[in-house]
Amino acid sequence: MAKIELDAFYPYPVEHVWEALVRPEALEQWLMKNEGFEPVVGKKFLFKAKPVYGWKGVAYCEVLKVEKPRLLCWSQRGEEDEELPFIITWTLTPEGKGTRLSLVHDGLVGLRGLMVKQFMGAGWKRMFQGRIPMVLDYAQQKGWDKLPKDRRLLPGDCHAPA
Repeated sequence: MAKIELDAFYPYPVEHVWEALVRPEALEQWLMKNEGFEPVVGKKFLFKAKPVYGWKGVAYCEVLKVEKPRLLCWSQRGEEDEELPFIITWTLTPEGKGTRLSLVHDGLVGLRGLMVKQFMGAGWKRMFQGRIPMVLDYAQQKGWDKLPKDRRLLPGDCHAPA
């Protein structure tokens, strides 16, 4: 079984990075549109994106574990009745004057799993290097309640790289 493992250091306190993971409007900025997300164990929610070959554009998810502000874990299926979900686990660790954010995307099985690892691994890397820092920077400057609701953030909206 394959998995994706990434981590990055962000110069913000754990509580600030946690907000980027648990606020639906922040998730929409750096990950995908979501319906029904709340950081509550057992909560089912959807991620929605443009369909691509082999995926209809809807991810069926359920929150599995929450340890505010250190751990968030959810299952994610590409089909509602899919037997083996992906397991997405986020760990936040204080480090100096910032936070180490770690991701483990597990449950990548067989040939399909290897293809998903290639495709989604590149996507997660873009999130870690560009989208998440942009959201963190914007929220630090302007506040979480000021995230745009009608569009995604652009590099010119803040100082972080795209």
